[in-house]
Amino acid sequence: DYIATCWLGMLLTVHHSMRLRFNELVNTLRTSLAPISTLPIASVSPMALPASFAGDAAECGGFLLQVALFIEMQLLKFPTECSKVAFLISILTGKALLWVHAIWNANSIIIDSYDAFTNHFKDV
Repeated sequence: DYIATCWLGMLLTVHHSMRLRFNELVNTLRTSLAPISTLPIASVSPMALPASFAGDAAECGGFLLQVALFIEMQLLKFPTECSKVAFLISILTGKALLWVHAIWNANSIIIDSYDAFTNHFKDV
């Protein structure tokens, strides 16, 4: 009986420490699976949408500056080069829109790069 009692005491002690360790592991797992709080996104001052551009050479520089600033202040809305070019195209009118329509239909590679597109835009 004495030996059985000793074994039982040892088994209970081991069982107790295993339960404690198990609970620690469960709590650690719960903590690691808890939703990660997202960092607050800095609020951006509202920016006016750039005015549309019809192709007047005297207004080209100012137009491109306004578009660049608009994109820069809202980078999450323009994750790709093509999305930046598409935004610029969306506010073209008149002869500027006719020009870009030909570029778009030709699947020109400049559509894939905002810098290449705006450089070509300035040249025309």
